[in-house]
Amino acid sequence: MNNSRRKFLGKAPAVVIGAGVGVASGKIAMASESNWPQGTRPLLDFMIPGQRKINGNLCVSDYLILDVLRMIIPLVPGLDVTAANAKLDQAEGYIDTVPGDGPGCEIPGGYGGG
Repeated sequence: MNNSRRKFLGKAPAVVIGAGVGVASGKIAMASESNWPQGTRPLLDFMIPGQRKINGNLCVSDYLILDVLRMIIPLVPGLDVTAANAKLDQAEGYIDTVPGDGPGCEIPGGYGGG
């Protein structure tokens, strides 16, 4: 036990209560009025379109990275091309499941007809 805790625990009950009252009587910070929707459902409805855009950007960027890696793999000497492509196929399988049943995926314009 450290010294400050030992000193605090050694005080009389009135001192301990007084210390607690001093802390409790301070001003409490209150949140300002918000113009965001109140409640869970309106907030979710407000957030879901943004999540669709985020999902779309992530999917597009992931596929672009996979495309570049597929172009580079055959050019790397000594690399097991079959194993590297198998890992990229596995990664693509994970990427394909990301939007799932959630808010969906809104592909940004200019990519794949989006």
